[in-house]
Amino acid sequence: MMLTVDSQPANEELIVPLREKLLLLRSEEGYDESEIVSFCDDECNLRRFLVARNNDLDASYTMASLAIKWRSEIHPGSLTVADFSTANTQGVWRFAGYAKNGWPIMLVRTSLYEPSCYSTEEYVRYVAYMMETNIKRMDSSNPNGQRHFIIFDMLEMQYNTDLAKLRQLIKIANDYNPERLGIALVVNASSLFWGLWKIMSPWMDTATSEKVKVFTTDYVGFLEEHVGLEHVCTDLGGKREKDWPSP
Repeated sequence: MMLTVDSQPANEELIVPLREKLLLLRSEEGYDESEIVSFCDDECNLRRFLVARNNDLDASYTMASLAIKWRSEIHPGSLTVADFSTANTQGVWRFAGYAKNGWPIMLVRTSLYEPSCYSTEEYVRYVAYMMETNIKRMDSSNPNGQRHFIIFDMLEMQYNTDLAKLRQLIKIANDYNPERLGIALVVNASSLFWGLWKIMSPWMDTATSEKVKVFTTDYVGFLEEHVGLEHVCTDLGGKREKDWPSP
């Protein structure tokens, strides 16, 4: 069975009013006009924010305006590897092919994560780049939707987590890119993960936290069903001998 996400549809009658309200941000300080126009020209963006706030126009506007302000500061579509070179050298985040349902996969090797080596600002640029680039890999005609398939490999994860960076990861996924996550698959989960989960989960909308699926062991069957073992690295039980490269 193909992975899909069941969510209520956006109220199509609210798309134009939401766009009109957001375009007024062009006169507000702190907003980049090109980011506003680019955001508003994509009806899929408007639909995602309406769905994320249950078709409440005012709540959707508030959420979208904060996302546009963040985009105006970060400009995720213009980032390059040079903007997060220290973080990228660690090779934590990787593009890892496609799931069988067409969702582009990102693999996160948490054992390589050394958050003390770079700033929270660099981490934000790193994750923003990975998310934005993965969005570009999505097929707009995919009947299963345009969603991230993220695998978090927790094997040998060290107790060196930076909560400020973790909070930013949740904000980028939950607040600035709502309705983009298809599944966050956590494998080799340890007691450390569950401790972090108690901290992280209250930061997420229910719609986001419900897309997190956790395996301590016995996850290979799930990967075989939804990814295909030829695309899964051998250390995760697959047949791919080379690791997926970092950007």
